Amino acid sequence: MKLHLKSSPGARLMINLRPHQEVAKKAIITAIDAKENIIVQGPTGVGKTEIATAVIKSLIEQGKSAAFCVPYLSLVNQTVERFKRYGIDDLQILQGANSSGPTDALVSVCSIPTLASRDIFPAVDAAFIDEAHIQNCHTYNWMQSAPHTTFVGLSATPWALGLVNPKKFRRVIKPISLRQLIEQDYLVRPRVFGSSKPDLSGIKVSRLTKDYDIASLGRLMSKPEISGKVVSNWIDRGQGRKTIAFCVDVEHARYLKAEFEAQGIPCGYIDANVPPSERDAIRRALENGDIKIIISIAALIAGFDCPPVSCIIFARPTQSKILFVQALGRGLRASPDTGKVDCLVFDHTGTTSRLGFLEDIEEDADADELCCVIGRDGDDRKKKGDKTKHCEACDAENHADAFKCYHCGWQFPSPVLETDAELSELAPTAPIHIGISDAQIYAQLEYVRSERGYAPGWIAHSYREVTGKWPSPKVKALALDITEPPGTIVTAFLEQKRRDYREKMRSQNNSVSADAY
Repeated sequence: MKLHLKSSPGARLMINLRPHQEVAKKAIITAIDAKENIIVQGPTGVGKTEIATAVIKSLIEQGKSAAFCVPYLSLVNQTVERFKRYGIDDLQILQGANSSGPTDALVSVCSIPTLASRDIFPAVDAAFIDEAHIQNCHTYNWMQSAPHTTFVGLSATPWALGLVNPKKFRRVIKPISLRQLIEQDYLVRPRVFGSSKPDLSGIKVSRLTKDYDIASLGRLMSKPEISGKVVSNWIDRGQGRKTIAFCVDVEHARYLKAEFEAQGIPCGYIDANVPPSERDAIRRALENGDIKIIISIAALIAGFDCPPVSCIIFARPTQSKILFVQALGRGLRASPDTGKVDCLVFDHTGTTSRLGFLEDIEEDADADELCCVIGRDGDDRKKKGDKTKHCEACDAENHADAFKCYHCGWQFPSPVLETDAELSELAPTAPIHIGISDAQIYAQLEYVRSERGYAPGWIAHSYREVTGKWPSPKVKALALDITEPPGTIVTAFLEQKRRDYREKMRSQNNSVSADAY
């Protein structure tokens, strides 16, 4: 292939990579040099396209070729615009009838459906597979027939069964976690409210998708008593925020759209059949405030970027961690220009309770994938029961180990433990500690105090918050012989303190009116 260098009008942007993006770039270049297929895991907002662009520019400088492949036609133009913005002008575009550009260009932007329909395997040095968790036969056959091409998968959720194996992607590179992106303010914090949980006991699970049957699910979620709560809850709590609502199917989406519009709330609708130009117009209408909500099914789960969105209505029950994380990720992008500080998530499905919070889902799924790669069963590590704790005062969902609601401060009542003796209710101020002694708690707090340089008095006050009592001389004496990092109980306490502190600082420094959204 020949190298074409063309100039295009307009200002060019320099790629200034963040530290975690630099880590990812170096890992990808190392993998390409070693001919090792890898996946780069990056949550929404990590900058996967920017990382790939930086690597591709480096390949061009070496005279090497690359293909960037996307699963949907609508993502091709978005990728081409991004590449040209960073100075990659000479492109071959393979997008159905809209294919264009020189066939000997070093860089190709490809729609995977177009490659499959034409049975094309681009002969390139590196192939980037966007949304790699969406597996298809054509990509797999390409990987088996092109030993000289290095494949780099990009995905926020690389947890699809069989995705990571010696014949596909050998390992996952994760430069930064969702939790870290939130802590570093690259993403905003989701605030989840579970105002209703439909009865899913009668809904069948598909053997093919391992998820709920769509037809019966759509009928359930379209019942007036459920859809009415979706609308009334958004009116009461949505603060007029720019919102995306995820529905079960076309009928459910249109029904919910009509319910909102009957209340005078203007909505847009996007599904897989809406052309890119119309999608862009609907997105701009949301950004400009001409509409308040975009109703969708699955078309917006990947590749739809609208940073001002600060509210997600999740009205599509699922057992899929991939679908849930991808959908809620649409509302997490930071938007400093609009004053966005968080994202409200109205979960009308009980999915958060079943699967957990996004940060926890990511960490659990990563661990399960590791178990799968090294030949162990990850299911035995999964805990049964609800993954969250529901606040009866404000409907917010909290971590299962929370002592009080992070949103309104409501104190959770202590649970009742069943033993061989009679049932007894624990004191409201004393959390439960199973299989851990008071001395261990004190020792773990001392470990934290020493690591972080806290004052000696911090231990006693923290111990009292955790156990509901001051440390006795006996506990202090026993703790002298124990040196161990914080376990589940102490970690949960520290997480709660961190959330309380962040919430306090946000309330002091970010007084934002509802109109800003």
